[in-house]
Amino acid sequence: MHVIQVTILLLAVVVVSSFIDRMLSARVPLPFIQILLGVLLSQLFGLRIELEPEIFLLLFIAPLIIFCLVLATCLKL
Repeated sequence: MHVIQVTILLLAVVVVSSFIDRMLSARVPLPFIQILLGVLLSQLFGLRIELEPEIFLLLFIAPLIIFCLVLATCLKL
């Protein structure tokens, strides 16, 4: 159950960061906004997320690999 809650929280932070990115008139890179939100969550609420390596691979690395494969296929590299 904890893994599901962490996943939903991370997805919510990503959605909020995209809204903040669109609202800012100055172009700030999206990863900086996401890092700032992560720091704020950890400092204000004492939130500490520890992911097992398998969960990290499933949530982050696998989608990145799939995205790169799709991009390479579209660009025919």
